[in-house]
Amino acid sequence: MSEIQDYMDWAGITYEKSGHWIWPTDRDSMRVNLNKDYFNRFSTGVWGHLPEFVAEHDDLTPTEAKKRLADFQQDNPQSRRVDRSTTVDSQPFDLSALHAERQLSTKCRDYLIKARKIPTKLVDQLVKQGQIMEDTQHHNLVFPWYQGDKIVGADLQGTTYMEDPHQGRHYFKGIARHSAHDFGWTQVVGEGGAPTRAVICEAPIDAMSYGQLFAPQEPTLIVSLGGVEKKGVFANMIAERIGDHGGKLKELVLATDNDDAGRQFIQQFKDAGIQGDNGRVKVNVAIPHEKDWNDDLKDDQTVQQLISLDHFSSSVSETKIQEKQPAKQSTPADTPEPAAEDTPKESYTEKRRQEIAQYSKQVLAAARKVTRTPEDLLEMADFMARFPQYSFHNQVLIKEQKAGALAVAGFTKLKQLGAKVQKGQHGIKIFAPNMVKHVKISDDWVPLNQVTSEQKQAANKHQLPTKELIKGYRLVTVFDVTQTTMKAADYPKIYPNRPYEFPSNPENIADLTQAVDEFAKGQRITIQERAYLNSKSVAKGYYAPDTKAIVIQSGLPDSEKLKVRLHEMGHALLEHQADKVSRPIAELQAELTSAVVMKHCGINVEREAVPYISAWTDHLQKLDERQFGQQMTIINDVNRASRKIIEGIDPRYRELEKSRTQTMVQKVPTLEKPGMEPLDMGIQRQHSLSR
Repeated sequence: MSEIQDYMDWAGITYEKSGHWIWPTDRDSMRVNLNKDYFNRFSTGVWGHLPEFVAEHDDLTPTEAKKRLADFQQDNPQSRRVDRSTTVDSQPFDLSALHAERQLSTKCRDYLIKARKIPTKLVDQLVKQGQIMEDTQHHNLVFPWYQGDKIVGADLQGTTYMEDPHQGRHYFKGIARHSAHDFGWTQVVGEGGAPTRAVICEAPIDAMSYGQLFAPQEPTLIVSLGGVEKKGVFANMIAERIGDHGGKLKELVLATDNDDAGRQFIQQFKDAGIQGDNGRVKVNVAIPHEKDWNDDLKDDQTVQQLISLDHFSSSVSETKIQEKQPAKQSTPADTPEPAAEDTPKESYTEKRRQEIAQYSKQVLAAARKVTRTPEDLLEMADFMARFPQYSFHNQVLIKEQKAGALAVAGFTKLKQLGAKVQKGQHGIKIFAPNMVKHVKISDDWVPLNQVTSEQKQAANKHQLPTKELIKGYRLVTVFDVTQTTMKAADYPKIYPNRPYEFPSNPENIADLTQAVDEFAKGQRITIQERAYLNSKSVAKGYYAPDTKAIVIQSGLPDSEKLKVRLHEMGHALLEHQADKVSRPIAELQAELTSAVVMKHCGINVEREAVPYISAWTDHLQKLDERQFGQQMTIINDVNRASRKIIEGIDPRYRELEKSRTQTMVQKVPTLEKPGMEPLDMGIQRQHSLSR
């Protein structure tokens, strides 16, 4: 029995209970750990045992609290504090049962470093500290939970891909048997004494990813809950890792996944009456761009969306992340933005940070719209084809702000081309990378402003390797050509990848096919045509990952052969293998890649692409079963693959077209409008990576 619970019963304080946690109904921002007999009140940052509880809950002075405590103890002489070392589990945690060792196999290292993109240096550091181990029997990663020097539990993470996902996951994930109920995996980053900040994540890999993305300088405790259903874990961990070491919490960051479960967990704090800033502890919410922090790390999303808990809503995906657009989304062309020196530095920086967060939310809101139906996806593919040089995030931003955009450029470039932005036009906000010069010190790339003066001099003399790396993003303003005084005939000046004025004739198809074949050769991918294919189920072609070969049925019309080439090229560039990606997702990505490239070339493909995507994904139902962050990754991969193909075939096609037209005697007839008639490709189910 807990002494605090005894007091609450004696004082007539009503409370609710969940497991070994209770909280007063009139102070539900408090959490009382019955096993260890302490409380933590997150709205004020105060924690302690019964004497502190009496003063904090009853709002008493130290003298008043001492007197009330004496009254309680006089009426309850049998009540005494429970030993904090008492555990609730009758069977103690046994690390040896996991066959855990402090040396990772190649398989486990590759999973962390290659699949999860955790830096090698960080992995080695955590292994050395005993924070990452391996279950040598099952090749699962083990993330131990420490109570002092004692291991009291562990997260388990599988490294073997499961073809049939369990609970929506292709990799095993769980908690080791007999793990303590009120602990989790932790990591302290930054320099200094006891941490003053705490960040709450859902899993160890998310915690590592968050720490790597934002690398806080001040000492920060990053806590993994092991799953948001474990209420109260965060209270114990903060008390153990901060309070017990003389620290005082000043900021709490709730950094759960960007999904319903994560948002519900955060909402519990707000429902408990906790404020974003009460003068003692700031409580903020960090929202991943993708589904979780590891997805952000893999996508190099170094711009953190940080909002106060006061501004958080449980329906953040539909309101806060997608909240209504700012009253003024962009700057009119005739009204220059204020220079940084015209505004106090702190407020200017904060304004820009908020603006970046706002447009990041806008990307998520708009991107959800284009993944609702195959028709929406194909409409987005059409837009992606116009802007292959931009990231998917920027493509979405441009489309959301100006759906009819043809080609965009910054104010300076337009001025250099002799074009003026029409008066009253509002610019389009997109993200541009912040490039920071780095110097190679030993095996690490260190920002130039963080090296010694001697190292900086050596770098300037080219005695040390240097390179530019992306460190975050900033918002820039661009304008579409239709917003300028530029004539239509001059659009190609800022539109290097403008879709071809594609005549409907065999010569153009042949030139484009040759360009694709030469690009494939450069990628060490062979393209073969056969009269009969090996698989009876394959109607038109397939890609063989083992031999990096595309095989196409030779009897198809040339236009269909081109379409199949690009579809199978999508499989090849996205490195689709049957044991690594589900078939519906692979076919969706390959078809979208082909559609983007074909649309870029002015060839319409909606008639066969929409039913093809619908057939493989049950009208996107199989895609909808995945988390939205994974959907974003799916489209990002399509964008990268189609961009690589376009950049590879464009120059060669133009050379071939120019060479051919110079030798033509008769003028080639053109269509009244760019674009060919849709190709009649037909729809068939196949059982290999094929089209």
